[in-house]
Amino acid sequence: EERLTLAKVLFFIFAVGGVKKSEINGYHVILIAHFFSAEFSMLKDREVIFPFLEILYKTLITFNPIKLNFSDDEENEYNITLEIADTMILLPPSHRSLYNATSLLDCKYHKKDLTTSEKENMLNLLHENKTKFEEYAIHDAVITLMLFIKLQYILNSINGTETTRYK
Repeated sequence: EERLTLAKVLFFIFAVGGVKKSEINGYHVILIAHFFSAEFSMLKDREVIFPFLEILYKTLITFNPIKLNFSDDEENEYNITLEIADTMILLPPSHRSLYNATSLLDCKYHKKDLTTSEKENMLNLLHENKTKFEEYAIHDAVITLMLFIKLQYILNSINGTETTRYK
């Protein structure tokens, strides 16, 4: 129910990844999403990062890394570089929905079913069945990560490179 700042999201990501605050400076972070515009709309401080973003196929991404400076609650300063990647833009129009994109993945990575009412009222789902809401959200994040890895692998195989990250 509370919008988080990008800094709070990043601190959470670092904590989950086992990165201590004292180690954050200098990190290069790639946020991967499928239609990042939806996630972006939930950030409390989106106006801070918006000037650095590009719009491609109605979603927001970075073409070049952003040098990001942010602070924690104790006003300690941190510096990282940040890129925003979106799996949607790597797909043909027929596969840009996450539901259709899962056809490129193994069966266990297909979207979880929700009723039309649940999809249209995600906040109600969160309040009424938090476990189902969280499972759905985490499963979509896993799908996006697996899709990103597979798309990068396919594009590298086609182009005969091992180190290029396609945007």
